[in-house]
Amino acid sequence: VSHRLHLGGVSYCVEVPDGFELRPSDALYATFRTATTPTSEVAVIPVAVRIDRSPPERPTVDRTLFDTNQSWFVQEDGADLVFILRGPDSVDERLWSARLSHDRCRVNLRCDDRFWIGDPTPTLHDPFVYPLDQLVTMMVLAHHRGGAILHAAGVSREGRAIACVGVSGAGKSTLATLAEGSFRILSDDRVILRVAGDGTVLFGTPWAGEARIARPEAAPLAALVFLHKADTTEIRPIERDAALRQLLPTLSVPWFEERAASNVLKVGECVLELVRAYDLHFRPDRGVAEVLAGLI
Repeated sequence: VSHRLHLGGVSYCVEVPDGFELRPSDALYATFRTATTPTSEVAVIPVAVRIDRSPPERPTVDRTLFDTNQSWFVQEDGADLVFILRGPDSVDERLWSARLSHDRCRVNLRCDDRFWIGDPTPTLHDPFVYPLDQLVTMMVLAHHRGGAILHAAGVSREGRAIACVGVSGAGKSTLATLAEGSFRILSDDRVILRVAGDGTVLFGTPWAGEARIARPEAAPLAALVFLHKADTTEIRPIERDAALRQLLPTLSVPWFEERAASNVLKVGECVLELVRAYDLHFRPDRGVAEVLAGLI
């Protein structure tokens, strides 16, 4: 075992071939490897990741479920899923393939030679980072029907969290920067929500935005706040249907697998039944932190 990676209650045990050292690819991941998130409110989901020094799997055209037409695509092989990352030079180039088992508990990761360095010490550039770890986590959470990845800045105060939700450009990183000092910032771009009993827990992730804020911390979710840039700052409660319309574009939904997509959508509906939702039209100044504090 080279290391463990803890993401939203999913605990990855990553194994590399004997004799190789793993070289981190992103410093933001360091604390997510060394510390488990302290919460007993959600069940830990163990996933084994084995990295093999063998060529990435070859795609089969008629098994493709979804293709970004840019970076990655996913295929089905029986009940397994195979994610493949394209290289920058050719659509036929494969940087890695990751086979996710039918029970969503094992990953077999095969990397191109450029990930492996033999001089002076045999080294592997860590491939289990974004986007792969996010794709696998999305599918693991969907399979276990308990969580979802959300495009939101996560902030906490007095032991409770707020998800500041928005699509790209809505102001998540801006708001996180303004709220720092008044709040503990868990992430400025993406969080994980886990439904637990009669509540929801928000987890920070290493998938940071422009502000590069990422902490392996968690807190019970107190509110969902949908962000809208404006000339003045105003917050108002919204009904469930209005919240759901804004939530759907910000959830990471695996539309290519019907059951998994259905499970993620049910998580979103459940969260809206458990917590309050608001529209926040905000001016980018420190006053927005006081408005958020009133929700705790």
